[in-house]
Amino acid sequence: MTAKEWNSFDHPGNLLPRMRRVLKKQLTDRKLALFSIACCRGVLPLLADERSRAAVEVTEAFVEGHAGRGELLEALAFARAVKRTDDATAFAANAATSAALALAGADGYPYNAYDGACDVFNASANAAAYAGHHAPATDHVPWGETQTTIHARQCATLRDIFGMPLRFRTGSSPFL
Repeated sequence: MTAKEWNSFDHPGNLLPRMRRVLKKQLTDRKLALFSIACCRGVLPLLADERSRAAVEVTEAFVEGHAGRGELLEALAFARAVKRTDDATAFAANAATSAALALAGADGYPYNAYDGACDVFNASANAAAYAGHHAPATDHVPWGETQTTIHARQCATLRDIFGMPLRFRTGSSPFL
């Protein structure tokens, strides 16, 4: 992958699989969880129920080593019980529960941080885009963004979390 390719990705659905192939060992569950949490934080104002917000907080605490698996499972159970009142709330709540579920491996799901990150980026982008069409803007959330803009911002977040790959292919070196 070249530096130009690395910086040109504007959709996490394209960047994440590429990162999985190129970064391999650098693509840790912790870093994927941090990406999921960042996506959830972007739609936190849409989480009207405290239980969904708590799922994001407890998931982050779990990743940082400040909460145990039992606390994570409890927060996940509470978040799943939340009634989804509209589509934006449902998408945002799904992002929060997907992040917790991916880390908890609850209910025997063969779920992992990579799958969770994929679910979370989609659910959070859908929530923000939906809210952009159906809710007024606030000081904290720039509603009105398109999914394309949201996905580009999510890719920038991925690049911030993972940094630049150690080596880029230039195509001109006989040693690569």
